[in-house]
Amino acid sequence: IALRMGHGEREYESKQTRAWFVTTGYLVRLLSGNPKRFDSVSHLIIDEVHERSIDSDILCLLCRRLLVTNPKIKLVLMSATLASEMYASYFKVETPPIRVGGRRYSIKEFFLEDMISNFKLPTKDKKAVMYLRDQCEKSKCKTPPSNTFMGNLYQLAVSLAAKIGRPG
Repeated sequence: IALRMGHGEREYESKQTRAWFVTTGYLVRLLSGNPKRFDSVSHLIIDEVHERSIDSDILCLLCRRLLVTNPKIKLVLMSATLASEMYASYFKVETPPIRVGGRRYSIKEFFLEDMISNFKLPTKDKKAVMYLRDQCEKSKCKTPPSNTFMGNLYQLAVSLAAKIGRPG
């Protein structure tokens, strides 16, 4: 699994990579500039297709064209609020859509103040939490966050995702 974000940014990509997570804009540029690149692709999965934008609408047009030139590729559109009939008509799909029921999990909210007491954070993350809390108190959401604030927030989110995302 790899990540591509455009502008030559690639993370975790190797010769063993079989799945890429990309932005809509990256996929639009790739499909519009080099549709033959998808000749060896078996599936194209687009999540949150209901979030309409110029990029996503163009992507749907390009995917419809791709299905004509590459009929063996499987296009999977996902959305919690998808207007499936509209998309089935647009892509000329005769089979009914697959609907997957959702299982909901309880959600626990944690606030910055809870982070230090509820998680065993390394010192660097504790400092980030304290910095973020102090900045929130000072600004009261009246000014846009600074680059430093956003950098701390990003690093904390990555650290927490890595910690929480691990099995066990």
